[in-house]
Amino acid sequence: LLLLAAGQKHKGGYLGLAIWHASDKGKKPDFVELLKWIVIDTRIGTGAADLYRSRALKHLSQAQVLEAKRRAARWLTAHGETP
Repeated sequence: LLLLAAGQKHKGGYLGLAIWHASDKGKKPDFVELLKWIVIDTRIGTGAADLYRSRALKHLSQAQVLEAKRRAARWLTAHGETP
């Protein structure tokens, strides 16, 4: 449902996805995906996901940060937004 909400440009969807990837939900948190949704939320959402930025950055290498930004840019482009 969160992906559907984000796909329909519901601003709360981006925050929800960031929170989802920050939690373990029975698995290891995905910090690359977390940063991706933070970037998207900062660009076109509420900006509230930025609260998780420092948590994500503590766990990521420079290459992973770049990958998260690439993923965010691809998602934004695919959904008609300027990265």
